[in-house]
Amino acid sequence: MTVLPKIALPLGAAVILALSGCHTSAATSHASSTPAAGASDRTSQAAASDRSDAAPQAAKGKVPACSIVTEHELTALLGADPGPGADNSDSTTTACAYTGAGAATVVVDHSGGKTQFDMYCTAKPSQPGVQNMNGIAVADGACLGIVGKSIAVMYILKGLDLISINIQAGLDTTIAPAALIAVGKIAASRI
Repeated sequence: MTVLPKIALPLGAAVILALSGCHTSAATSHASSTPAAGASDRTSQAAASDRSDAAPQAAKGKVPACSIVTEHELTALLGADPGPGADNSDSTTTACAYTGAGAATVVVDHSGGKTQFDMYCTAKPSQPGVQNMNGIAVADGACLGIVGKSIAVMYILKGLDLISINIQAGLDTTIAPAALIAVGKIAASRI
């Protein structure tokens, strides 16, 4: 499978959020609907992996790209192994792409995340088939969008950095908001 340039996946995720919009609070989101069976198990597994598979932090705030969210943690979220990650980092971003079971990217933009966060996480009208949550209590703020049940993006602001977690899972996979938030908390704790 070809790995897209680093900017393509975050831009694709931005398009998803732009088309779907985010609600102004978790209380008004569609995410409060009952998650699919097994979603709470994946949430527990993701939280447990935070304790059992904690990645080491690198000096001066730079964390190795593929240890921000590990293969093991994504396996818990996806219910299938995404395979080993490929580091696609450069001077302004820390990025890792997983292309096994579905596709997942974890990107940390170190060049002015607040502006991008505000653009991606601004409240917009909701659309059918889209779950949105804004105002999530992770780091300095977070939002997420899930299209259908298997395409998801989460943006997390931590200081000047913007973390984006982009998931395109298999059609038989349901990404539960709580499970994605658990993975987002793990990622934020490592930056």
